[in-house]
Amino acid sequence: MDITVENNRLNDVETELKVAVPAEYMKSQLERNLAAVMSQARLPGFRPGKVPRNVLVQKFGPAVTEDTVQKVLQEAYKSALDREKLFPISPGEMRDISFEPGQPLTFKVIVETLPEIVIPELSEIEVELKEPEASDDDIQTAIESLRESQAVLVPSENPVDLHSVITFDMQELDEGGVPIIGHVQKDVTIDMSRHQFGEEFASRVLGLGCDQTANVVFHRTDQSGSKSLRAQITIRNIQQKELPELDDDFAKLVNPNLENLDELRRDMRKYIEARARHTSRQQMFRLVADELMKRSVFQVPPRMLDNYLDRMAEEATRNSKGKPDEDALKKFRDDYRPSAIWTLRWYLLRNKLIQMFDLRTTQEEMEQELANLATLDDELVDEFKKKLTEEQMQQISDDLQERKVLSYLENNVKLNKVTVSLAEFEGRGEPSKIITV
Repeated sequence: MDITVENNRLNDVETELKVAVPAEYMKSQLERNLAAVMSQARLPGFRPGKVPRNVLVQKFGPAVTEDTVQKVLQEAYKSALDREKLFPISPGEMRDISFEPGQPLTFKVIVETLPEIVIPELSEIEVELKEPEASDDDIQTAIESLRESQAVLVPSENPVDLHSVITFDMQELDEGGVPIIGHVQKDVTIDMSRHQFGEEFASRVLGLGCDQTANVVFHRTDQSGSKSLRAQITIRNIQQKELPELDDDFAKLVNPNLENLDELRRDMRKYIEARARHTSRQQMFRLVADELMKRSVFQVPPRMLDNYLDRMAEEATRNSKGKPDEDALKKFRDDYRPSAIWTLRWYLLRNKLIQMFDLRTTQEEMEQELANLATLDDELVDEFKKKLTEEQMQQISDDLQERKVLSYLENNVKLNKVTVSLAEFEGRGEPSKIITV
């Protein structure tokens, strides 16, 4: 198709094309389409194929013109992309479409493409990676937690203390201390050692015996903020936790493959340190990704971002009843916009890394991953694969690809490994940091 194209680069990811299709070409396409209609037209009073041209033009001309314009628009759009060597990531946004018989067809189209991404030198990124080590106290705390999980509750005639598990009935009160009709809960059970409702609640309950009452205030904090509830409670049952003896039998109870308490301590140390170091590596990967994106400046295509936010909003409101509130949807999009931009920038950067360093996962790697997962589920791999949905299979593939990219980064950036105590690691919450280079 002989067209003229004017290329106007708007920014790193958007290009405006001004396209003109010659009048002669439009005339030939209109004539061809009208001839096709003439050969098949059926009108009362005329034999097939013998309908006068002026009658056909009057009856079918506007529809033929509209159909022709739409077809030529798509042909011209594809030709313009080929000529300018553009590879859009979403359908072009056409505007200012203009056509009159005997005149060229003209239009503008905004084309959104992937940004140009330059990967910085990986060896210049230096990262400090914390390697947490658990102390004997950390191990003992973990073992005591295991003992708690194996505890048996036994009735107690003693008053409530900080180690009691209590059951009570609760009558909610208004601000003036008057019972609210219908706001009663029976058999509420809590573990006093967990300090769920604050010191004020504990001070009112400690020392109470069965069938005794107290006015209390429950303080709870959730995503919507702090909440308080006034109530009168009546203690119905008091129990104490009876912990198993800390001996070799307890070690075997936790893990039948262990022989004694020393083996349990070694096993717990390996588990705790492995979990902490996994967290440390994940945070290190995030910081490496942040540094890569800081050194490689590029824009997320606007419609890619809008489509991603639309999917997030749809997912968030899928289970809600009724039509989602427009203001709430706007707030959701605004709140999640920074996170969406980070996710999409990492997605684009990751794809560039895959392309640049040939990191695409192979079919053999995927088959090995499926075999490993089948083994974990104690299934034959063919039976395991039959149970997977298309979405689950894609998720496994994506996770495998992500790990391959992160492993490559770990092996090619500069890691400074520093041993720290588990207490220091968990207290600070940020085991790794970027070193300025």
